[in-house]
Amino acid sequence: MRSWEAAYKDIIPADFIREKNASRLALWCQLITGENTTKYFIQTDGLIIGFINIDQAGDDALNDNCYELQRRTLDAYTLRN
Repeated sequence: MRSWEAAYKDIIPADFIREKNASRLALWCQLITGENTTKYFIQTDGLIIGFINIDQAGDDALNDNCYELQRRTLDAYTLRN
């Protein structure tokens, strides 16, 4: 959620960002606990600062060894400090 605040603070109104962030926690919980994708967590100094979700590619022309990055989330604030 802080990544949105850091990335868009001078571009998007703060009220809009707060409104979107209000629903993000539920979305992240669903993404992290869902069984449909493989997750990798990114950490530094023992603190989780992000995660990525990958799953098999949705293109039927590709074989079972092809995967897509479906979501990546990083805490930009933590990375800056």
